[in-house]
Amino acid sequence: MSPPLDDWGADRESPLSGAGFWRCIMACHSKVGQQIARKRVEQGIKLFNQQRHQEAVAKWKEALRKIRREQDRFITLGYLCQAYMHWGKYRELVELAFQQLDIAHSMEDNLLRAEAYLNLARGNERMGSLDSALQYCRHSLYSQCDQSRTTGQVHLCLGNIYVTYSNFSKAIEHYELALKVARSIRDVGLELLIYVGMGQVFNVLKDYNKGLQLVAKAFELSKSFQICDLNMRHQRLALLHLVTPLRKLGRMSEAYECCQDALRMALEAGDRPLNARGLCAMGDILRQKSDGQRAYRRYEAALQMLTDMEDAFGRVLALDGMAKSISLLCRQKKVCDCKPLEAYTRLLDAVTNCGSKLLLRNTHQHLSGIYAALGDDENARLQERLASVLTEEMELYCAVCNQPLGQEPGNSLEALPCSHIFHQQCARELLSKSDRRKKKRICPQCRKTVNSRMMFVCYDDVKYDGHYPAFLANNTTHVQTPDHPL
Repeated sequence: MSPPLDDWGADRESPLSGAGFWRCIMACHSKVGQQIARKRVEQGIKLFNQQRHQEAVAKWKEALRKIRREQDRFITLGYLCQAYMHWGKYRELVELAFQQLDIAHSMEDNLLRAEAYLNLARGNERMGSLDSALQYCRHSLYSQCDQSRTTGQVHLCLGNIYVTYSNFSKAIEHYELALKVARSIRDVGLELLIYVGMGQVFNVLKDYNKGLQLVAKAFELSKSFQICDLNMRHQRLALLHLVTPLRKLGRMSEAYECCQDALRMALEAGDRPLNARGLCAMGDILRQKSDGQRAYRRYEAALQMLTDMEDAFGRVLALDGMAKSISLLCRQKKVCDCKPLEAYTRLLDAVTNCGSKLLLRNTHQHLSGIYAALGDDENARLQERLASVLTEEMELYCAVCNQPLGQEPGNSLEALPCSHIFHQQCARELLSKSDRRKKKRICPQCRKTVNSRMMFVCYDDVKYDGHYPAFLANNTTHVQTPDHPL
């Protein structure tokens, strides 16, 4: 028998009276608030893809204040990390990544940990904390075992770190691992960044033809993106990295056009890191044209931006350009003979802390020449000895002919599948001798068995996959000019 109407629910709280009513109202309000927050995140994504980055960040920050679900907070923090990376606010990026890591730990989610560690690695790499960046990359790899995009991005970050360290074989090894992931998951954006990184390796080692081909391939890939922001972001990155090989190959007008386009696109998009690097590249062009004063001003402007962003390696590049410009002005009798020594001493202090052995060696070599010109033979010999020690540490020599790598332009280089680098002719002779004797192909540096494939990325794929780089259309076998003394 049902209880009397007046007594129904007397022993329980009515959902429409008192505290129960307000809980219902608050629950509805919270649910609506979460829906609005998610809508703000979606709006931010659309704005960011339209290159309206300030508005996008405002939407994400507004959403972050209301989001309660931990995973949604993690994702929104990831979008903010991407925006701060774009602006060159690396310290803020690291702070957000630590918030991501706290969420990942609280959820005990290894995949989220991997992404948080990756963002920490990126921020630390840009700020020059390379040892910390390496540790975060390793933590990220330990937190996952699948061939995900995060895995590929971690190997890309490791490759970039080892380029800064001047450990080029190790850099190639990680670029190869990243490329395997990119191709397995068909991530064109990741593949593009790998080509840019590999092009940088060969440009540093003065094989400018190969560097040009790799970066030109990246430029062609950049045209395949439909989203406006991705298309423009990748295009300006590829254009900037085309400048060095074009300039070194004597194609100055093309280098200037690429640099101008990259700077214009970076300015329009508010891409401060690329804008600063573009100013350095423009300084290189002006310096090679013997316009030391204008070049110096470009480097000086870049230095201020890079210092504000706490971009340690970029700051060293700007100081290096300033020192070379002052040396040029000294040769032109526009500054006194003591100025180059001051500039390179300042550069030496910065490059010692950034971790780049190659730049440190080059700085010692320049200082040796300056001391010799000033008649200080003792310091000149000291600087030369320090440079020789660094050359030995970097192992920048061909294990077949025992001649140095990366000192003379015009020598084509190749990397075996084990990632060790040789002169192209030496590598081919090594493999052809092994073929004739029907013996295993052995790398003379690490003694690993290798196959007949010359480079980690098949060169035919770079040149003949139906996306022939326009920059190479009329210059497929361009002869390298002697390296410019500047």
